[in-house]
Amino acid sequence: MEVKEQEVATETVSKGLPSKNVAIRITNNTGEVLILTDSNINHGKWRDGSPLQMIPNGSVGLIEAGRKTGATIGPEGDVTYSNPEGNIAFTLFFHNPYSGDNTAKIDTVGAYESSDFDWNLKHSPLNISVTITKS
Repeated sequence: MEVKEQEVATETVSKGLPSKNVAIRITNNTGEVLILTDSNINHGKWRDGSPLQMIPNGSVGLIEAGRKTGATIGPEGDVTYSNPEGNIAFTLFFHNPYSGDNTAKIDTVGAYESSDFDWNLKHSPLNISVTITKS
């Protein structure tokens, strides 16, 4: 099983989410539905409806996380999506700390590829966008 890792950062700033939140936009261009198979959140909490249980082909899934009330630590976590047969397509990791730079990383598996992977190294909220395809 080949795992491809992509980690890229750009200096973009988005508005609309409170400080220390995370917004992840996943565009599914794989030709199949992507199904959530694992999710973890540390030092934070998922927003209502997140993470999405499924991201249909041809759609954009929005996943949001934020800090816990009163917490002085920003959210850190990951989501893993698989194809309908249960084969892992990708895992996306994120961290929006109170001090230091934001981090985001995506690991794709096998025929799955990520493109247009973008996230802001500094500033808050942490906005991540990625397109997932299958070759």
